[in-house]
Amino acid sequence: MTLIAVLLAPLSLSAKAPEATKAPEAWSSKMREIQSVLNRLFVDISSDERFNDKKNFKTIEKDTKEFAKLAHDVSGKNANSPDKDPSIGMIASDFAVEADYAAKSYAAGHRAYARVILGSMTNYCIACHTRINSGPSFVGMKIDPRMKGLDPIARGNYFAAIREFDQALGVFEKVSTEEDSARSHLFDYEKALRSGLSIAVRVKRDPDLAIRLVDNAIKNAGVPFYLREQAKDWKKSLVEWKAEKPVAADNIDSLFAEATRLVAKAREIQKFPADRSADMVYLRASGVIHQLLGLEPKGIMGSNALYLAGLSYDVLDDYGVRDFGEFYYRSCIRQSPHTEVAKACYRRYEESVFFGYTGSGGTFIPSDVRARMNDLELLSTPQPTAKATTNPLQ
Repeated sequence: MTLIAVLLAPLSLSAKAPEATKAPEAWSSKMREIQSVLNRLFVDISSDERFNDKKNFKTIEKDTKEFAKLAHDVSGKNANSPDKDPSIGMIASDFAVEADYAAKSYAAGHRAYARVILGSMTNYCIACHTRINSGPSFVGMKIDPRMKGLDPIARGNYFAAIREFDQALGVFEKVSTEEDSARSHLFDYEKALRSGLSIAVRVKRDPDLAIRLVDNAIKNAGVPFYLREQAKDWKKSLVEWKAEKPVAADNIDSLFAEATRLVAKAREIQKFPADRSADMVYLRASGVIHQLLGLEPKGIMGSNALYLAGLSYDVLDDYGVRDFGEFYYRSCIRQSPHTEVAKACYRRYEESVFFGYTGSGGTFIPSDVRARMNDLELLSTPQPTAKATTNPLQ
């Protein structure tokens, strides 16, 4: 049997998702406040002249503190997010921690370090906003004209962070055609290409748009051989996607079946753990999984969905945030303890932890991480009296 074994009962066959509710005004308001402060901070930290001008020191410090406060307002149990996907809580929690680091570092006089942290904060916004195609939109909002002076990739990231996806795509698509960017700044070029594809696949759900980006990379003489070959594999997956019928977005069973199918397909395409040739299929799978998690699937189905999310983000580690895959495995174990799926999630979680803490000097796992591993291992061990459950590894 394959991963598709997770589809076997005890799952209902016709579960309908609850009707979507409109985003609470309070949440939307907080998002707009964050966007406003982020706009001001981005302008100031993007310019050496503005950032190092003593006249701006107090303003930047004030904005950094306000940013940290707003980050806490959208994290925790009282955040009241309209999206029930548990990913939101994890991203928001890390977002608040990093914002605190930036505020405290700046106040302590470590301005350069705070600047680096602030510059990376858009990664959290992008990871959250490009999961699916729902959420508050900031299209048409007034943007500081000084943003035009930003580095193209930084500008594209900023637009993606505030959900100005069309503007972000315009920037990323232009970058994908530039030979000099691919030759001289390959890391940034590849990040821009992946960001554009994430928007095209998960937000726009437009295979033609994604194919256009991939074709740009294939034709770009500055793109190295390995990336062009990956792009050719991506194009095959995108062309196949065009021939498929869309899945009902309000049916939990349909979404679960589609997520399972896509992850199984991606694992068949993937030739070895570090192979990125199945990225487009994993991207599609992660988008479907986020849709599913937003509908709050319960019990074993929910745990299997978390397991599928972990498998996807083990590969798509540069499309999420730090330890994204591990978050899903931990959630899976806690949601369905002492089951086969919990056991499968622990295996992947343990493997990820050991890999992360192993280097040329050996393996050194911090005591608090080791203690958490021990707790999760106990929770993941199936009990003889437990009800039979599906095993996603069979």
